[in-house]
Amino acid sequence: MPSATATPTPKVRSRQHRGRLRAGILALLVIVAAIALGGLAFLSSRKWPFDRTAVIQNLQEATDSQVQVRAFRRTYFPYPGCVLDGVALVHGDDAGQPLATIEKLVIKGAYSGLLTNRVSRMTAEKLRVFIPPFGTGKPFRTQHSTTTIGEIVADGASLEFASKNPEYQPLRFDFHQASFSNVGWEGPLTYHLRVHNPEPPGEVTTTGKFGVWD
Repeated sequence: MPSATATPTPKVRSRQHRGRLRAGILALLVIVAAIALGGLAFLSSRKWPFDRTAVIQNLQEATDSQVQVRAFRRTYFPYPGCVLDGVALVHGDDAGQPLATIEKLVIKGAYSGLLTNRVSRMTAEKLRVFIPPFGTGKPFRTQHSTTTIGEIVADGASLEFASKNPEYQPLRFDFHQASFSNVGWEGPLTYHLRVHNPEPPGEVTTTGKFGVWD
């Protein structure tokens, strides 16, 4: 007897596409917030926070990952901070595919912020996030921080969702613009995103609030 197959209606397909877009936006928000909030927890515990060992250690605690950095340098003038080149975050036991890579991570503080636990700006150039098939990844365990970040910019970021079927290409979202303001545990962060939606192809601009971070 021939079997019957159901073809998704346009309304069902539309819901599926919106669901993928929401998942992509949420994943980017979670990764950026984890890197920013926990990664700067050391500000409240060290006299000079922008030290290579301190930064890498706290990035590892923030993202629950092993952090690899190709190069590191401090900055003192006109602002205190640091620059990390070739950052890779390896989460769980998967040594082949990093959870995220950043070509250059620039952290800009202020001398007054060393007393108030506030960082002026973080810029993540060429942020690439790779999400394993749903149900196969290891959960995150981040740590609370009293630090707040004035602004995070990750223009040109990309996010890929791997499929459980190895024959399928990852679903990729390209974020042409990605900015986040007032990132901290005390209240919701504000985000502005301009993203290319792969299915159906199109440009989406969205602004909103995310949090309070838990």
